[in-house]
Amino acid sequence: MFDIDYAKPHYELMYSLGVPVGNGLRPLLQVAIELKSEMGVEADSNIMLSPGTGRGENLHFELSYEDAKAVIDGRMTEEEYLEKHRIKG
Repeated sequence: MFDIDYAKPHYELMYSLGVPVGNGLRPLLQVAIELKSEMGVEADSNIMLSPGTGRGENLHFELSYEDAKAVIDGRMTEEEYLEKHRIKG
């Protein structure tokens, strides 16, 4: 949408959405797709799975809009998405 030169002053909006693991990944992916399709806003971050306070390390996953659509449409499972996009650290 915008060609931003991050070395120059600019505005940024950061947001965080959380859902219980039992609700699955789909709600987060739906919000990301909706923001991109309706408003042109793309997240430049990743998805994080937190085990909860003091229970271990967070896992990080890349956000792929193409594969998010596949999960929403039922062409890919959430487990396949997470396996494919896990960021090894």
